[in-house]
Amino acid sequence: MAIFLNTLKHYRWHLVSVMLLTFLFSGVGVGVLAFINNRLLQTTDLSQGLLWGFIGLLLLFLLTSTLAQVSLTTLGHRFVYIMRKQLVKQILDTQTEHLNQLGKAKLLASLSSDIREIVIAFVRLPELVQGSVLTLCASGYLYYLSEKIFFVTALWLGVTIWVSNFVVKKVYKYLHVIRETEDHLYANYQSAIDGHRELALNRARAKWYYEQELERSVHSKYINSIYADSLHSFANNWTNVMVLGAVGITFYLALGRNWADLATATTIALTILFLRTPLISAVGALPTILTAKVALDKLATLKLAPYHANFDIEQPLSINWQEIRFEHVTYHYPQQTRGVGFHLEPINLTLKRGEMAFLIGKNGSGKSTFSMLLAGLFEPTSGKIFVDGVEIDITNRAAYRAQISAIFSDFHLFTQLLGKAGFADSYEVGQWLARLQLEQKVRVENNQLLTTNLSQGQRKRLALLVSVLENRPLLILDEWAADQDPTFRRVFYQVLLPLLKAKGHTVFAISHDDSYFYLADRLFLIHQGKLRELVGEEREIASHDAVEKLQNEIQD
Repeated sequence: MAIFLNTLKHYRWHLVSVMLLTFLFSGVGVGVLAFINNRLLQTTDLSQGLLWGFIGLLLLFLLTSTLAQVSLTTLGHRFVYIMRKQLVKQILDTQTEHLNQLGKAKLLASLSSDIREIVIAFVRLPELVQGSVLTLCASGYLYYLSEKIFFVTALWLGVTIWVSNFVVKKVYKYLHVIRETEDHLYANYQSAIDGHRELALNRARAKWYYEQELERSVHSKYINSIYADSLHSFANNWTNVMVLGAVGITFYLALGRNWADLATATTIALTILFLRTPLISAVGALPTILTAKVALDKLATLKLAPYHANFDIEQPLSINWQEIRFEHVTYHYPQQTRGVGFHLEPINLTLKRGEMAFLIGKNGSGKSTFSMLLAGLFEPTSGKIFVDGVEIDITNRAAYRAQISAIFSDFHLFTQLLGKAGFADSYEVGQWLARLQLEQKVRVENNQLLTTNLSQGQRKRLALLVSVLENRPLLILDEWAADQDPTFRRVFYQVLLPLLKAKGHTVFAISHDDSYFYLADRLFLIHQGKLRELVGEEREIASHDAVEKLQNEIQD
């Protein structure tokens, strides 16, 4: 809703001009009715000039109505264009931990379903606005023709609109349920796509998913859509019938009660019939407007970061920093995103510039969580992080992240190759493709990776290429070698990591490859959220099954 209000504020003069055009076209429409009443019905001299005047008035009505509708539609599409961009920028600026809590399904539902509903609403918005304005202007003309008939007609149409509005409010309730179901549907779709291999192997699970999980969401949307559409159809037909009824009432009052002559009654009837289409269109547009309101409300519940247009870093950190220090840093997961009570206990460590450090630990011990803290993507629950004595907080966290490249276990591969300032150097790209043994498999054109349909291990190599070209001081690798074959794993540990260190990179790697622990300058162990450095004898025994041995010793 904030996006909507800000956009309207920014384009308020455009909106004013659109409304003026709408009133102009409505006035011309009433002018057409007045011309019919005063010049065609009440004159016997139907000259050719009168015909050309009527045609000219019709053309003016066509021009003004088209201009009003196109202007309003353009404003609507402009709003959606801005909203799409702002929403993605808000997602980019939102804390990673909050996005994790929301989940991919909710975000995708908002980016697709909610945006689509808002687009549809703006396509239908001209019908609502023009129908409302035209009704207002035509009502003034009815009052001019006959005060008595105007008040009866106004009461009649007032009851019509009140009943339609009452029904549409019921529609809103079902639309809200439908939108909530969309989140579950997107989660179901995600399960079908991401879990296709598992479901293909287990037909019993596939049947359960199809007949229980998917059916629940699909059936809910099916039933509530029928209820909503049925009420919407009733509202449309009710309006249509009541408008036609108003024509009959007009003739009855005019001729049966002698409230007006035949010519006036005919003009009033023409005016009401003239209103029939825009009034029905306005009522028909209401559910789409209400659906858009549901979508806007849903977007508001995401609680994304406020919109800021720029990507500038306000308080940059020195690129020549020498150490990153953790002081009593803890992190507690929200209960809905990780097991109840899981947390990282107070962490105290100093990572020196140019070091190569490995982190080991069992699955679920907190390795990835710590890497997110180190990357600045998670905010500590307590404690402080310093870079050369400068505390990292909300004012400089973006600057801290700008020092870091990372490849997470669930990485996303971007195909654009960027260097430290602009596009990557093509010679360096070629060198690294050769080092990664991909020069014969990957084609690069205009700093764009054109070949990405590779094995997971090869895609990880491309992700390393993308990260290395960024040339940032700290490189975080979350179990990067897990998908590599033994030969290239050796290349990674014995050639690539030492090369990165020699180039001045600080490397922090999460690893299970105990055969290569000896290459690390420092070795850390994390167990049940407790992190400590291994030195001396503990460092010496970090070989075969080292993680298992060390954790058993801790428990003993």
